[in-house]
Amino acid sequence: YQNDTRIQARDWALSELKPSDKILVYAELMRLPVNSAAVDELKSIDPAAVRKTDEAGAVLNRTDIPYALNLYAVQNKTFLQNLAAYARSRGYKYLIVDASYNESVPGAALIKKFDGLGDGLSIANSSFISPLSALFASKSLGPTIFIYQLP
Repeated sequence: YQNDTRIQARDWALSELKPSDKILVYAELMRLPVNSAAVDELKSIDPAAVRKTDEAGAVLNRTDIPYALNLYAVQNKTFLQNLAAYARSRGYKYLIVDASYNESVPGAALIKKFDGLGDGLSIANSSFISPLSALFASKSLGPTIFIYQLP
């Protein structure tokens, strides 16, 4: 769905970032295309987090996309709590998150925000408590997505 905030954020990242840029993605049901090195890195963090689409990306091994690490399926809580330090040590320059990511990233600058449905309007989380008309009043479906530039 083109008006989903995750699609909007993905399209922004693919059009605005260079292949030399490194980006971390932690947003439910959102992913960017990957290359084989990113899949190897994800395997080293949490082998169970690698999806079939990641494996396909490793085979394609595109060189025209930013280096993206899709982290939403990672179950290693210690890793996620230390994500800022990991990003700094590995040269990541961007972070895409949804509102569920509540760890602070010191020095990060918000550079783009895609407003979604907000609280009370999540069909995926079975918490659609607003009137149905609210769904059609929104410009964009999906969660609010934040894109940060890392220090």
